[in-house]
Amino acid sequence: MIFVCILYLVLVKSVLSGNITGYGLSQHGLPNNGLLEVNIPGSCNWGPVRYISRYNWRDPLDNLICQHFGYVNESIVQPTTKQGSYPEVCMTIIRCTTEAMKSIHDISDQCEIMYGSPTSDYDNLYKEIKCIPAQLVDGVTPLQGRVEAGLFGKLQSNCSLGFDSRAANVTCASLGYRRGATQQWQNSNFGAGFKPIYKRNITCSGDELSLELCNHSNTDIPGCDGDNVVGVECQGDMMKLEPLFESRPYEGVLKGYHDDFRYDIIGSVSNSTAKTLCAMLGHRFVGFAGLAIPNKNLYYYKMDVSCSGPEKSINECKGDLQFCVTQRYGHCRRMYNMHSHVALFCSDYELQGLSLDLDGVLRMTVNSKQWAVCKDHFTQHTAKTACRIMGYTAHTLITTHTAGANYTEILGSLICRENSASLADCHLKHQFSYRPYRVDAACTNYVKLKCTS
Repeated sequence: MIFVCILYLVLVKSVLSGNITGYGLSQHGLPNNGLLEVNIPGSCNWGPVRYISRYNWRDPLDNLICQHFGYVNESIVQPTTKQGSYPEVCMTIIRCTTEAMKSIHDISDQCEIMYGSPTSDYDNLYKEIKCIPAQLVDGVTPLQGRVEAGLFGKLQSNCSLGFDSRAANVTCASLGYRRGATQQWQNSNFGAGFKPIYKRNITCSGDELSLELCNHSNTDIPGCDGDNVVGVECQGDMMKLEPLFESRPYEGVLKGYHDDFRYDIIGSVSNSTAKTLCAMLGHRFVGFAGLAIPNKNLYYYKMDVSCSGPEKSINECKGDLQFCVTQRYGHCRRMYNMHSHVALFCSDYELQGLSLDLDGVLRMTVNSKQWAVCKDHFTQHTAKTACRIMGYTAHTLITTHTAGANYTEILGSLICRENSASLADCHLKHQFSYRPYRVDAACTNYVKLKCTS
């Protein structure tokens, strides 16, 4: 039985390899996005390809397919799927020896393939591809460089004489930077490179998501040479904080926005990285990172982001965008809960004053707002110092109470140096510097203090 199956596959492979005359990419909205199709005269004319995802999800074959059509590599951004039913399958790729493959034409020799669909649909998917349509090369940061774009089957540099600001915006949008370009260079600022130069005039409205969708002249522009290769800088991903408390918009779980989707920032970040990210969000170079564990599925994410300080965008920091593949098997939900999500606290939380209200609740002024003091880490030494700072000679009683709706929010704990009477010797210990960033994990017990003169 095994011999019969092997003989069948060998015969099918032999038939297919002799008859494949071409590959195509059926476009789903964008030229660089579509269903891989194959032409096998006598068997099927330009029918779709399926593949077993367990064996070749995001393997080098995907990059070879994109390069075959003149693009860079496969994009991490998932393809826009075909709406409605698919046509009958022409060929199924079961597995490939991708290490030996140099081009898409090696599929017939280096892949185990068969005509039509296998009897089982388990993990058997249509080969939908989204390719990176362009790249920015030789820039100081990943957001800038010489424009090399896939145009009509060939990866090419672009002549600056037929490339305006709207074309620059479209280039950035095609790379997922929907906020457009921030700068454009006309005179080979990043070198001419080694790709052929595309010399046609490109006229865009600015709303396209691919340079191939813009209008292109029928003739070359005179004077296009290695001295006129265009360079572009894109505006990086937008970031936002999702706060748990409306009164603290400078705190929250960090989210990034690329292309038309949102992604999570997970793993660990250093204090220096946290401060850099806070500065990117429009705060000063201040703050720290905390941990949050939302109970949701993980889709797009960046893990263990690392910034050195001068970066202006998260795209300039270390940490690539990734996609959690196995949505169907619960792995992505487990991964979501296995890794901490980054919460940022973008303030220096400078202690500005201490006071007692009429009920004896100890309050500290931080960011020009009064907060109750969490009982955590509050000691007799701190109580004595707090009373001295407020003009009393001693304290007689510390009590703790559960916060209610009528009390100021609790921001964190108060820690003071022993035998001091100066506010400079006290500091706030933020509750979410040692507690997970969740509403149900917030401190609810505050301090009442009785001081005596």
